[in-house]
Amino acid sequence: MATTLNYLAGKDFVRKVLAGERDFSRTKLEEGFDLTGHEGFSEMQMYLKNTNLNEVRLNLNDSEWRQVTARELHLPFFNGKNVDLYKANLRGANLYKANFGGANLYKANFGGADLYKANLGGADLRGVTNLGNTKNLQDAIFDETIVTEVEKAIIEECLKKRRLFVVK
Repeated sequence: MATTLNYLAGKDFVRKVLAGERDFSRTKLEEGFDLTGHEGFSEMQMYLKNTNLNEVRLNLNDSEWRQVTARELHLPFFNGKNVDLYKANLRGANLYKANFGGANLYKANFGGADLYKANLGGADLRGVTNLGNTKNLQDAIFDETIVTEVEKAIIEECLKKRRLFVVK
């Protein structure tokens, strides 16, 4: 039985974040919404950068953000288990320690996004564009991540840069 998602207009998402709301689980954001182009994006970015998101994480678990444009979005530590980000544009986004466990990132654009210690375990990375141009891909967490041979080769090349040991 499919879980019903609550529709959320993009402008309402911005308003709710600025009002301090953090739980956006089981929501369906307006498909194709250009968050970056919204008039409140700069204010929301400033707000997110001045908030301790490690303590009060945004929760996008089981949500749908298909084809959303969120370039340079400051969203470290967010919970995105099973989030659907099909064809989302996350170029330059700060996704430090984000949890994508079981996420659909199929054909998302991650160019320049910071994936330092992001959990990509079980996530679908097939067709992700600009994967090789992400920041800190070698420091992301992979565990049964779904990829094609193309993404596998990019990730394996990045993992060679990973500093696994300090021998003294």
